[in-house]
Amino acid sequence: MTNELQQYIKGAIIKYELKVNDKYVKENILALEELKMKNGQNYMQLVNTADNAKITALGIIKLSNKGLIFGKDFNIIPFKNKLTIVIDSKVYCKRIEEVGYSPRKAIIFKGEKFEWDAINSCPKIHEINFNANTSYYNEIIGAYAFAKDKNGNYQGILLRKADIDRLKNSSPSGNSEYSP
Repeated sequence: MTNELQQYIKGAIIKYELKVNDKYVKENILALEELKMKNGQNYMQLVNTADNAKITALGIIKLSNKGLIFGKDFNIIPFKNKLTIVIDSKVYCKRIEEVGYSPRKAIIFKGEKFEWDAINSCPKIHEINFNANTSYYNEIIGAYAFAKDKNGNYQGILLRKADIDRLKNSSPSGNSEYSP
């Protein structure tokens, strides 16, 4: 099965005249072979359907060229009989930091001292109360995320509890047992 995928990848490279990082392509094909051994033929049969083979091959080429490794930096996951490429969030954070941004995120709980700087879009004050009643940690009052670039500029977002609830309710899985 992997030989078929290797042939598809080689064919795509030639057909689309793609520049390829051979080291990572080979490593990612080997990782797919290991996945076949762990998950059996069903997974590889799904990979080798026409649409999925194209998604898998082009995804592996694209992410290999970025120096990402299958199983570590990204995965190819079956969803409704189609394959979806999922990149680990740590990869995004690492890339953001490489270009000079410093990302931060936090949840604001009841009892914490917090003040938002609307001009710079970042927190002025966020003091965590380590002596707070433990029941306060069940009461989220908001959340924020911001990034500081190498020039000292900030970009951020502040979500109140009402904003979080509205987003949660708009998602089909927002009220499932797996939702925070």
